[in-house]
Amino acid sequence: MELLDAALAFALTLAALATVVTVIMEVVLRSVLMRKKNLVQLMRLLNGELPKGTLGLDENERWTFFTKVIENPAEDLTEHMPKTLGDGRTVEEAIEDIDWRSLRHGVYDKVSMEHVLRRLVELPKVRKLAAQAADVVKLELYRLACKYEEFGSAVSASFKRRSQRWSIVVGIVLAIVANVDGFRIFEAYLAKPDLAQTVIARQDQFIEAYRDAEERKAQIFAAEQAAGEAESQLAQARTAHGEDSRQAKDAREKLEAAREKLASLTNPEDIRRLAQDAQQQVNELIALGVPIGNEYFPHCRLFRDDRLFTTCAGPLWPDSVGPALWHERIRFVGYIFLWLVPVAITGMLIGLGAPFWFDVAKRLAQVRQMFGGAGSDATRLAARNADGDPEKREMIVTRVVNDAADKTFTT
Repeated sequence: MELLDAALAFALTLAALATVVTVIMEVVLRSVLMRKKNLVQLMRLLNGELPKGTLGLDENERWTFFTKVIENPAEDLTEHMPKTLGDGRTVEEAIEDIDWRSLRHGVYDKVSMEHVLRRLVELPKVRKLAAQAADVVKLELYRLACKYEEFGSAVSASFKRRSQRWSIVVGIVLAIVANVDGFRIFEAYLAKPDLAQTVIARQDQFIEAYRDAEERKAQIFAAEQAAGEAESQLAQARTAHGEDSRQAKDAREKLEAAREKLASLTNPEDIRRLAQDAQQQVNELIALGVPIGNEYFPHCRLFRDDRLFTTCAGPLWPDSVGPALWHERIRFVGYIFLWLVPVAITGMLIGLGAPFWFDVAKRLAQVRQMFGGAGSDATRLAARNADGDPEKREMIVTRVVNDAADKTFTT
């Protein structure tokens, strides 16, 4: 039973630390614009499909379509991306020349398939063709919708692989910085059943911290979706009722409110607060008595603090000089290596993610309960995606083409 308790406490500890990695990863992904780059990569692939169809778009029209898709009106639109291409320039060349530092704001992280199709039929040539030959446009948009889903799945899979690798790297860095040795932690839980019980009793708090981190991400995505929908409603109100109409005014007010909410969720101060929350999560584990932190080898040996020696293991670094002391130095380096290996392994385990470790903890809790232990109490943006459903895809394409055909085209 003590072994099960130790395993459950260990899984919960790694889950709590993985929650810290989740927060750090969210900050890192936003700072390096990974999701924005994924969207541009997706649009680059879709751009390669446009010349193969029947729409007959030139380079400038395709560039206009590209900018309409990626630019987010809920943020300050960038002035560093031209609205039209220069003579002889291709969309591919223009995408390669994008200055990502200038696109930190004003670009979507993700868009729906319907958002992409609606931006395409906003082009005058496509709108005119939709009014004259709706079936032709419908067939071409259905083909592009299938390609968008195909490319989206490929980019998403690649992003998940990269994110997992980065999560493991961040987990290793966290384990080294916070001095998290999984073998030492597990031994402590075996030797101190009360400590294991204390950690198990905090299972709900660990889950709540993880849910808070996930909820914040969901709030950001929801705010971006609301801003995108508000922008679409404003455009529709302007077209149907005029710039100065009551409907347009209400839509502008709704858009401003959506922009303010999104800005409040993504400002630097909020990100700094998240980093503080992540640090607090580690501090709470230390306060519980979990053996992590600077009180353990090699930190205490490096800083030579006599108050911490009782928690250390391994030799001191010799201060004196002389050939006779070199073997002591070699021993010390050996202890550093023996410390680094389990810490790096622990970091890789942390990098597996909080969902993985909470699932392990849930299963261990069920087994523990069987043996008599205490049981635990424990459409994106403007519209929809098809999610691989051909009927949904056809419905979206039909609605987009019908809406475009109903609009009056003027040359």
